[in-house]
Amino acid sequence: MSKEVFDVLGDIASYALSVDDSIRRDYRYSTQAGVTHVLTFDRGEHHYEVRAPASKRYFGVDYKLRLTTEFVGYFQSNPEEVDSILEKHELDLDEAPEEDRVRAAAKFHVSSIPDENIQAVTEQISQRMTQVNCQHEWLWAGDDDQIWDGIRVTRRIYPYEDDFSVRDFDQAVIDTISVGYSATATLSENLDLSIDIEEEEPTASGRGFQ
Repeated sequence: MSKEVFDVLGDIASYALSVDDSIRRDYRYSTQAGVTHVLTFDRGEHHYEVRAPASKRYFGVDYKLRLTTEFVGYFQSNPEEVDSILEKHELDLDEAPEEDRVRAAAKFHVSSIPDENIQAVTEQISQRMTQVNCQHEWLWAGDDDQIWDGIRVTRRIYPYEDDFSVRDFDQAVIDTISVGYSATATLSENLDLSIDIEEEEPTASGRGFQ
């Protein structure tokens, strides 16, 4: 009897807890193919997601960096910088809720990263990604998805298979975090973001960038 997606998600949650990871939350979203289910976890200071795409026999272990999210956190801690960003982009949001002002400042600050810098760092990362056992895709933001916003690193797992184990799951998380951290460090070092992406280097032995 084949397992249903909720049974497999339960197995994944059990595996994560057995290696001392913490469950953050679960959510779902709809696509043309159907509903995708997502579990989010913490491993130390690192966050990762396990995504169950609709109508697929594999899951994805994801490590994401969204620059707009990073800058929302930064501007929430440094509200005095929001006004200068909004004035620079000639946005009149004086009467808007503070949350909207912070999100607008983050979006326009990320959109101001020079295209040539983005091209250089994405080419560098894409070349390195050929050396590891993970996939990647670039993330986009804005109403028309026209603002380059970071990266998602993914390692596929096949938890419907009978021989899939907690060891397989743990290695996939190690690999994803290692590669994702390397990509994040490359972005932070080469884009002059003016903020620190505050994550400790992974100590587990995954296959990161060599």
